[in-house]
Amino acid sequence: MSKYVTGIQKIELGDIAPDGGCATSFDKLGYTREGTLAFNVSDDQTQDINVEELDDPIMQTVTTKGTTDVSYSMTDFDNDIMVAVFGGQVVNNQYQAPDQTPVVEKSLKITPRTGKPFIYPRMKVTAKVNYDSTGKIFQLDITCRKLKPEKVGVPSFMWGEP
Repeated sequence: MSKYVTGIQKIELGDIAPDGGCATSFDKLGYTREGTLAFNVSDDQTQDINVEELDDPIMQTVTTKGTTDVSYSMTDFDNDIMVAVFGGQVVNNQYQAPDQTPVVEKSLKITPRTGKPFIYPRMKVTAKVNYDSTGKIFQLDITCRKLKPEKVGVPSFMWGEP
């Protein structure tokens, strides 16, 4: 196994385990549009406690982790993929969107061409249809926000095969 992480072999989503742990199986939903995979990690937040008499803080409160979003665009999709990322249903081979926006939560696994996979046991998935007139192809823009798994003892991020 390479010590370098490069490229994308596949991006997969899986149903969160009934006990709140990571999915045990994942499905590759489609191809990833070149140049769209991004890990967006915001800075941790720490609150300084300052007093009037001193220039330096007298202490810092607890540091809160920044958020982690993983976003990418898919260039090929079908009814099953639409249901997986938007909710809704398929009736007579036609995708039908739900009346209200559901909360879609999945496990996410990103396998690079070289290096170890990135696994997120619980992600909130949001998606939108996008048309890139430059590339002249419809695509699904998907954003996954890292959440704390509901199963005790399961980390919110893992790097490497279990």
